[in-house]
Amino acid sequence: MQPFITNKPNGTRPGTGFGRIFIWLTVPAMFLLLVRFDVAAMLLRYEIVGDRPEGLFKQFLGSVRELGQLMAAVVAMCIVASIDRRRWAIILTLLLAELISSVCCNAGKLTIVRYRPYAAIDHFKTPADADRRAVLARMRPGDSWVGWRAPDNLNKSSATQSFPSGHSAAGFVLAAVLASFYPRLAWLLWTLAVCCSLSRYIDAVHWLSDCWVGSLIGYASAWMALKLHASFQRPASMDNAETVIGEKPPGNEMQRSEIVHNRPGADSIIESAGGIR
Repeated sequence: MQPFITNKPNGTRPGTGFGRIFIWLTVPAMFLLLVRFDVAAMLLRYEIVGDRPEGLFKQFLGSVRELGQLMAAVVAMCIVASIDRRRWAIILTLLLAELISSVCCNAGKLTIVRYRPYAAIDHFKTPADADRRAVLARMRPGDSWVGWRAPDNLNKSSATQSFPSGHSAAGFVLAAVLASFYPRLAWLLWTLAVCCSLSRYIDAVHWLSDCWVGSLIGYASAWMALKLHASFQRPASMDNAETVIGEKPPGNEMQRSEIVHNRPGADSIIESAGGIR
């Protein structure tokens, strides 16, 4: 089943309202939980990984991190443009989602001042601290947060632009949009997006809560772009459905009935027309 695609027959599916309430409660609760244990999670990261990843693990992190870079989106759009008849719909949806995500992430980075993990360690380190783990062991959950910046005094220092994670947002934008148009690749795309987000935590450039919020921004940006795409697709889908129902397809009466009733409803949020050549 494709993400963001829901067929709405007559009435509302049972449990939809409860599911939405559960999600709206879980998202902020998860953020608060991660903020509470950000320092403990970073300490655990240094206990397991050490000061920096090495060997094949380092190469793997570098590879999945690229999903959050601009070049990954450019390569994806080039491939789509060369093989898919829906090229403009997919490319424009992806560009819009990336734009929304970038605006939200940069707004957060410029106005919310938070030390990146490595910067927080350097800031709170004293001569008595033997290593980075000693600094993290005495840090409190709120120590990484500095405060807000007014529009006339924006936060432009990379060391304090930890919140939210831009790589996480970009990775989830790319995964969400492409998974909607290519559902068979969804498992791979979502796996890469999660790995991209976690790589920022393992690289000690973002706290886990930064990665969580960045991932949510990316997912929400893709959802908004796909909803806009659906609003343009819906009239065409309705006309297409009327044409099919109005025609008399070949076969006996039972086959014709199955064709009409199995036709996707005009209320589908997204209907992918065309396909790969």
